[in-house]
Amino acid sequence: MNKDLKELSAIDYIDRFEQAVFNLTDSDPHFSVDISDYETLEEGQTALKQQSLSTALHLYGSYSIENDDSLDTGDIIQVGSKMFLLELSQFLHEDSITITQYNEIKERFFSLIFIKLKESLETFFSSIEPEKILFEDIIFFLYEYTYRSPVHTDKYNFDVLDIRRHTLGRIEISTMNKYQDYKSNQDNFENNFLEILEKFNSPIKKILNITITNKEVEYRTSFLNSIYFNIEHFLSDLIQEFEIPRTDRKNKQGLLKDILAYFSIEDELILSDVTQSILDRCIESNEIVNSLFSNTKPTKQKMTDIFLRIINMRNSLHSNGFVNKTESHLSIGKLKYKKVTKGKQHNSMGLLNTIVLFIFMIYILEKIIDASFNKIGNNLIEDKYTKYIQENLNK
Repeated sequence: MNKDLKELSAIDYIDRFEQAVFNLTDSDPHFSVDISDYETLEEGQTALKQQSLSTALHLYGSYSIENDDSLDTGDIIQVGSKMFLLELSQFLHEDSITITQYNEIKERFFSLIFIKLKESLETFFSSIEPEKILFEDIIFFLYEYTYRSPVHTDKYNFDVLDIRRHTLGRIEISTMNKYQDYKSNQDNFENNFLEILEKFNSPIKKILNITITNKEVEYRTSFLNSIYFNIEHFLSDLIQEFEIPRTDRKNKQGLLKDILAYFSIEDELILSDVTQSILDRCIESNEIVNSLFSNTKPTKQKMTDIFLRIINMRNSLHSNGFVNKTESHLSIGKLKYKKVTKGKQHNSMGLLNTIVLFIFMIYILEKIIDASFNKIGNNLIEDKYTKYIQENLNK
């Protein structure tokens, strides 16, 4: 197999691998495709190569499992692929192939056996209802709304240590980091998938569950935790700063309720007012927000109920998505939040649903920041964490 390997193209290497497997397993398979099923001869040739490589991997997987019991925890194609990749890495280590060949062979291998996985990524990482919107666009949508917040940018000149400045700043940074992480994961899916395939001995379905299904869950839960705790931290600090009396210290929803009462802010918003602010602010996401919110009804909704929906989403993470409070149906433009029944699985926790609630919460926080400015102006409300970081950077 390793004679004159540096002279081989990616497809020649795969051809030689297949023949070595057929010789090893004493097999003489034959392959054929109906050219009329394909638009071009090249597509037919690719399908034929996919057949032959898949057969070789199946044979090699079976042979490897028979000769090594430790491999039996995977599946046949996964084991065959694992052995293919391990041998390829060994040839690179021995300098039998170049790094360019190594990368080209892996790319060609993936395109023949697993290309449909990459093609399906957009389906997995997009909203299902009310219409298909890519995760990257949903994430950017939140970033844009936060970035263009008037209280965060040019309306007030808050001190660099003021928590009113940093609350929205942290949402912006968290969203930007999540956008970068998502794009990196999407762009490097091929290498990440093949690396897991090579280094671990798990069935392909399990690998896909880790790299796609659970990854999508990770994005949502990470957002939910980081942004929720940032909001809760802000509200708690306002309670302390203004010495606001608490009506119920155990009730997280009460944090917002007590602050609204203290600043004489009516616990009510009109859904169409919020979505209009989204339409006005999200210039680059205009196509998305118009499709979602252009026909939002002027329905009244309590601000504390919006916060409660976020609290219930976050609390449901403690029990794998099961909720401990009932919520009524809510419509925001085309976006639907289905009725949630206590003791049942939460069924409206998609990324789009979650992020729109956070945008509504940002709208509410802006009202509170406005009211705090009217009360104390630019007098510092110190963000202790930011001060701690700044002091340590100056040491």
